[in-house]
Amino acid sequence: MNAKLNSAMISKLFDDSLMFNCEFGEMRSDILRRANWALKTNQFSNVCIIGDTPRDIVAAKEFNLPAVAVATGNFSIQQLEKYEPDLLIGSLENEKEALVDFLLKLSSEQI
Repeated sequence: MNAKLNSAMISKLFDDSLMFNCEFGEMRSDILRRANWALKTNQFSNVCIIGDTPRDIVAAKEFNLPAVAVATGNFSIQQLEKYEPDLLIGSLENEKEALVDFLLKLSSEQI
């Protein structure tokens, strides 16, 4: 994730201490529980899930969080679209403006 954010030149918009990856044997819901605890402990309010699999979208919905799907992994836009993410983009490099606009909109809605 960090490499993709750096490549799109938008890494400065994210706090990498709040990026949660799979630990060995974990499921997406395990990651979200860990992240949810950390976020509640620190009382962050602007949170969304950015991922490249249907499981990421499903996990975001399970926790009632906005889901951003990026079709840079093993799943195409058409495959990810079926899971109805809040934002669906093909790549961070080519569509970073759409992501930034989406994040700004989320931020203004939560104020």
